[in-house]
Amino acid sequence: MSRDDNLKVISNLLPAEQFVKILEKGYSDRTIEFASNYAPTASAFANTKYSPQSVEKLMSAMHRGDIDRFDVMAIIKLSTESNANEKDIDRFLGLIDKGMFKRTALSIFLSHEAQERGFDKAVELVNSGIYKATDKGICLAPIIAREMFSMGMTLTAVTGVGSYTVTDIYETLAEGHGISFPDDKLAAEIDRMRKKPGWTKFKIFLKQNLGSDIDKLTPSLLCEMQQRFQNENSLSVLSAKISWEYERFIEDIKEKSPEVIVKSAYEIHNKGCIEDFCRVNDLHLDPEDIKVLLERDDLLDEIYQEWDTMGQLHSFAEIDTAIDEVAYRLRTAKAEEKVQEQKKAAITEKKPDTEKLAPQKTAKRKGR
Repeated sequence: MSRDDNLKVISNLLPAEQFVKILEKGYSDRTIEFASNYAPTASAFANTKYSPQSVEKLMSAMHRGDIDRFDVMAIIKLSTESNANEKDIDRFLGLIDKGMFKRTALSIFLSHEAQERGFDKAVELVNSGIYKATDKGICLAPIIAREMFSMGMTLTAVTGVGSYTVTDIYETLAEGHGISFPDDKLAAEIDRMRKKPGWTKFKIFLKQNLGSDIDKLTPSLLCEMQQRFQNENSLSVLSAKISWEYERFIEDIKEKSPEVIVKSAYEIHNKGCIEDFCRVNDLHLDPEDIKVLLERDDLLDEIYQEWDTMGQLHSFAEIDTAIDEVAYRLRTAKAEEKVQEQKKAAITEKKPDTEKLAPQKTAKRKGR
């Protein structure tokens, strides 16, 4: 059919005011032909808020096979309500040209989240694997949604016609509903941490410490809680190390003669006090202090020697101070060792290659 024939068909499909809009837009012959197929199609092309140039880009993409007629209509129908995504048409078509799955690219382009976050940001989120582009919008990937639900966080399911609070994450995902979550930075932090050892124990720690306030979690608070968890876990390991060293000390003493055991009573008692203190009290140590203490062999003996030099009272409070002093001394020594290694490395780099710089001996010329 000719352009005039197609326009006549459209004039019979649409009210006069909508037909006038079609004429005013100056669509190409192929767009006029496409619009003439069905009354709702013609109406959408009449009422789109897109410019004729943008519509032509879609028609060109359809003729190239990048998108199909159903994709075109999904975009044009949405454009009758808003042209907020019109600025992203070239980016959208470029994604398909670069190899992104068409359905994913289209879902991003049509999503409300892409308009709120920005198209490029929405693409970044989907490419990260933390979010998925679906017909419900940019939704959490199921594995992240399940982790958040197991943490006790409140999640919202999106059905396409409404939303509801998730009470059974497995049922929600099985029904094909999306999980909406606006804080992509928090989702990214959770995704990063869930891959680390001890994640299950850390989730329990979060529940115990935040309880019903879990929904107030932020990326910075999550990192802060993880640091607390790591410190407490390291302190437990430190306490276990000191207990093990005390048990080893006692086993060694048992092998000694009665005279040696009697002479060691003072050391046995005081090391027992240190072990008991570390086992029942919260130690307030920086992560770096915990690290150097855990690296030290015979740590219990070193703390004992430090405590023994602090006076005659030997109170439990002084044990805490003795541990701090040992940690400070070890940390300082480690820092000094690092400085010396750097100096040594610098000297080695500057040292000339004596073989290359040595003067070459010239061969004596033989006389005639």
